[in-house]
Amino acid sequence: MSYVGTPFIFAFRQLSPNIGALSTNCVAEFGDKHFIFGNGDLYINDGIKVESILPHKMRDHLFGNMNGDEHEKAFVVADYGNTEMWACYVSSSNTTNVQCDKALVWNWANQTFTERDLPEASMIGYGIEGDPLAPASWSADTSTWANNSLNWNTAGASAFSNTAGKSLVMASATDTKMYRHETGNTKDGTNMTSYIERTGITVDESGQPNPSTVKKVLSVWPKMSSSDANTVNVYVGAQMSTEESITWEGPYTFNPDSQSKVPVRVTGKYIGVKFESTGDQTWRLDGYALDVKNAGNRGSKMN
Repeated sequence: MSYVGTPFIFAFRQLSPNIGALSTNCVAEFGDKHFIFGNGDLYINDGIKVESILPHKMRDHLFGNMNGDEHEKAFVVADYGNTEMWACYVSSSNTTNVQCDKALVWNWANQTFTERDLPEASMIGYGIEGDPLAPASWSADTSTWANNSLNWNTAGASAFSNTAGKSLVMASATDTKMYRHETGNTKDGTNMTSYIERTGITVDESGQPNPSTVKKVLSVWPKMSSSDANTVNVYVGAQMSTEESITWEGPYTFNPDSQSKVPVRVTGKYIGVKFESTGDQTWRLDGYALDVKNAGNRGSKMN
């Protein structure tokens, strides 16, 4: 719809005759664009054109893992604080409570996709919400006047700070609860498994992609940090072809405060790495390096 003035005031034109939202609440705004959870893809509409953003494999994964009979319960929510769009849906394995239990998350700042579980959410809202885990009273401040160097209303200043921030709040009809996103490291008080995984790595000892060469991984050098000197689990996996499943070796315990590398011995053409925690902790992975040696071209086959 465009403003054209009198006598018609507005003019209307169709951007696409084939693309539409999967259900109600499947469109959300960010910047000067719209994010659309469509029938068979995710789209960006800038008012001039509608563009597909899902890679082919991710598209197959999303719609192959969706409960198609419950597609009308899908919705989109914008997490502006983290520059993310969440495409929320009912997974194919969810046939009992049939509320949205999965979300494909797209970060519009760095153009990446991730996936997360949802607590059987029937809706998610974005707004200003206080942090229930942060101190909010005078009695919560354990420092003395002589030792407390913080000013009143300083961000992070224990009892004196304004702890309200912009966040997502999830309504779960199944659990009859409201959940606040990004509060603590547990799932409603229960420890959960968190991990980052990368598979299909073909870099050889020269640092070049080489899917035909067998590689021997001797060590992993993570660049990461973890709260309270907690350890994380590191796995290294391998495949000889893309058709076979990956075989993981580990877990290898890694302490970012006291260790610099993880010695391993894994051989394959396609390498995978995974970093995992199972406790109540905060950790961050900024990167990693692999110590790789070539081990020949055995097991190759003609395409």
